[in-house]
Amino acid sequence: MTLKTLRARAKAIGIRIEADRDDCGWGYWLIDQRTGEGPWADENFSTSHDELEGKLRDLERERVPAT
Repeated sequence: MTLKTLRARAKAIGIRIEADRDDCGWGYWLIDQRTGEGPWADENFSTSHDELEGKLRDLERERVPAT
């Protein structure tokens, strides 16, 4: 899944994805748009798109009520 697609999914549930690049590669932070902090006390950092997708799936389950 592309970062653009992941950001669109994140935006739909009030999350922003910020990308960082360092000597080890790319890293991604999940930021709650309401508070400016991560949605969880820890585990707001991901190192791959697959990891981001899994965390977004968990957040979607938490934030979107089942119909």
